Amino acid sequence: MSQHTWNTSVINNFSWQTPTHPLLLDMVETVRNHKKQDYCYSLNSIPRDNRGILILGKKTERKKAAKLLNQTFENKVNIKWKGKKITNISTKDGKTLSEKQQIVFNTFSKVINNDQVTKFKAVSGKKREKVIGGAARDKIQLLDFQDMIDTENITDGKISALGIFVHEVEEAYQIQQEGIDYNDGAHQAGLDVQSEIDGYESMEGKFIRNGSSHNSGYAIYHVIVKKTGKVQTIDYKIEKGNPTR
Repeated sequence: MSQHTWNTSVINNFSWQTPTHPLLLDMVETVRNHKKQDYCYSLNSIPRDNRGILILGKKTERKKAAKLLNQTFENKVNIKWKGKKITNISTKDGKTLSEKQQIVFNTFSKVINNDQVTKFKAVSGKKREKVIGGAARDKIQLLDFQDMIDTENITDGKISALGIFVHEVEEAYQIQQEGIDYNDGAHQAGLDVQSEIDGYESMEGKFIRNGSSHNSGYAIYHVIVKKTGKVQTIDYKIEKGNPTR
């Protein structure tokens, strides 16, 4: 194999001069934006089948998820489903998102475009008794969309179905993709984004009286929120894993 001697002055000049040939322009732009190009390449090289939000369970439950998102975005966003999975989300040309819509969009976009699928299972029937809105698992996050809807109705919108849904999406992302434990920040990350969506500065919740309804069949869920510096409490009954009046 023959050896070549590189003319370093040519390389240096090439690095700093702006060429006119289109191919050379592309090469220089790639070098100048090396980190950005690496990121874009790594993202775009991930097969779309290996990304997204997978929601297992009955089709009727996925329809609830789709309806919730469609109502939220008011026809400003394209949401692409492939079977049981959301594979892409993008804003429509000329559409401007509200602050709340942007929070939801950013959360879903981050999760969808991660290099692994984030997995959920929507529960129905008797299985709903074991889930209150959602339940964190290492490999799959459980969702109860009817709980989300009922909670919004019972609390007169103070705790929204959308806020709970996005909470669960963020929490699952932290656990499944970032490797953060539920008690070490994943749950708090969910609460933080839920607070933003529902218009609170902070939010926390806990069972009071009879403890977890999973054990006793009955409990009160006590939610503490802060809005414009004032603390409010929102209490509602949980019976057999489902919110009720």
